[in-house]
Formats: sequence, structure tokens, C-alpha cells
Amino acid sequence: MSEVLRRLAGMPNDELTLVPGKTVTTRAALAAIYGGNTQAGIMLTSRKERRIFVFSDKAASRENSYTFDGRAEDDEYGPLYTYTASGRFGNQYWNRDNTGLRDHALNGVPVSLFIGDGFVSGSQTTRQRYIGEVMVDPIKPFEFGWNNDSKGNRRRVIVFRLRPAPNATLVFDPEDDVLVTPGGIELASPGASEMLELVAEASSVAMAAFRVQPGIAPPENVAQRATVQVIAATERQVTYREAELRVKFEAYLEELGSQYGVIRLPVEGRVLRTDTYDKTANVLYEVKALADRQHVRQIVGQLMDYRRHAIRYVRDGLRYAALLPSEPSNDLKDLLESADIQLVYFDGTHFVGHPLPE
Repeated sequence: MSEVLRRLAGMPNDELTLVPGKTVTTRAALAAIYGGNTQAGIMLTSRKERRIFVFSDKAASRENSYTFDGRAEDDEYGPLYTYTASGRFGNQYWNRDNTGLRDHALNGVPVSLFIGDGFVSGSQTTRQRYIGEVMVDPIKPFEFGWNNDSKGNRRRVIVFRLRPAPNATLVFDPEDDVLVTPGGIELASPGASEMLELVAEASSVAMAAFRVQPGIAPPENVAQRATVQVIAATERQVTYREAELRVKFEAYLEELGSQYGVIRLPVEGRVLRTDTYDKTANVLYEVKALADRQHVRQIVGQLMDYRRHAIRYVRDGLRYAALLPSEPSNDLKDLLESADIQLVYFDGTHFVGHPLPE
């Protein structure tokens, strides 16, 4: 490694100490120590201990159509950062880089997040600011988004959901908060049947990963070291069932010739992304994998929250509906009706209740 790179990375020798919010380095400096492709957004190291470096750069994101990078809404598990997967053109798949990031917990490989922070003085080399050690959310590892690639072709992208690794602290700057993708309706590209295959593959891998007992650090407590909340295998299975139900329904909408997607809702410096929005029928669905009281109550709360903001982006007459994998009890039907939320459920063959009555 050159002395210039060594000084830039703050390395007195071949070791690089990564300090969240303080370490600023370059891809070349990291590759000189750990190996890996300096051009890829997801860099799998090729020597020394196995690691994954994830690089998020909003300037490059706009140019290369990686438009889902940025802080999302924090929740009870703390900070959440969304990150567009690898693949510049066409639909994204589980290629080597995306699979490596998806399966890092199963393989015991740590992941470090960097965000582009200007250029090295006198050059076009991007400075990489270290945010901290992250992990793919074990409850909801990814979701799907749709945008146009740099050739202007509509395509499906995989959006990873990154959380603080156990006992890790992420240090963000204020400019890291805003997603590149603005608020509005995000229409899906055709191909929901292919998405089912992606979900099925990820789900089968996740089942094998349960033995590693992944965890998510809860919100930071300055006076106390963060503990780790272990995510039960059943909770993760439920999430994949929810994704499968949603994609199945979207494939059904495609067969009917309906346009669908999601609505992006900027709220207090974060962007909320809804579940399926049927643009043709002007209906916003909230999808859950269980038809029990807990999940139906979540539907009511989430749709009431979305209701206040979604009207900025859709035409008048927006309706709201719950999408469930089975028929709920009569009392839960009454709860949905009292909140002016209609019901669609899957009976194993048909989506009962669709189309919604006028």
C-alpha cells in the first residue's frame, strides 16, 4: 500500500481501526488490507478474516439507479437503514454479492456500513465515512422496490433493511437521513411470479440461519450498554409468509391487468413505505401473515397512520383494506368494519372479498 493511502486511512501499519463516525477512508485503502472489488457497492473481502463492506453513496445512487439508500423510520429496534442491492441493469436477483449480504449471519460474516462523504482533496476518489457494524434485519431482511435503471428500463430491485449489529452503535450525520427516492406512488414492474421465487429462496436459507440466533440491538441507552434482543424463529417465519402472501396477491392483480405498487410517505425526515397499493381500484392494502387479534389491530393502526398522509399522492376516494391469509373471527371483522377497512383473505385458492364492493 502506498504511504498516501496509509495516511488517508489513518493506518500506522497494516491494521485499520474502524471507529463509527470518525474513520474516513477509501475503498482502495480497505481493499489493500482486506482484498475485494473496489468498484462494487457490496465488497466481499478476499483475504484475512472474512468481512463484508457495504458502500452507500447518494451521488452514485442517483447516477446508477440505486435509489433506496438512506435512513428509514426508526422503531422499537432502533435505527434502520435501507440499502439498494447490487445490479445496475434489469431486475435484481440473488447474485454473489446480494447472496453474501443476505446470508452473512448464517455464515458468521460481519458487515460494515460506509457512506460516501465527498472526495479526497484534489481527486475524484470518494471518501468513505464509517457508520458502524450492521446486520441484515432478521425479522424483515429485505423488501422490493421499483425504479428505472440508468438505461431508462423499468426494473425490480431488492432493498435490504440494515440494523445495528448486537452491541454496535451507528453514527449518522443529518444528511444521511433523507432517502434518494422522493415521496409518491411507486408502481411495480410486471413479474410478481418471479418475485415469489426470490422470496422462496430467501426463506429456505433463513430457516437454516435460525441456529445462529441473530439479534437486533434495541434503541441506544447512553447510560447503559445495549443488550441484544433475540428474534424468535417463528417471528421470522411469519414475516416470510407475509411476503409470500403479498407477492401472491400482486401476481393475482397482474393477471387482472391492474396497476399496483406502494406509496412512499415522507414523514418527519423519514419515508414510510406502505404495503400493496392497487392504483387501478384506488385501494391501499395492509398485509399480515396471521388473522389473529394482534395482527388485525396492527392493520388498523398502520392504515390510520397512512390515511393522514396518503391523500397527498392519490386521487380522491382512496379505500383501505386488510389482506389476510385466512378468514378472521366475526369480532375482528367488526373491528375492521368499525375502522372503515374492508377485508380480503386467501382461502387457499381464491382471494375472498376481491374485488371490493363499491
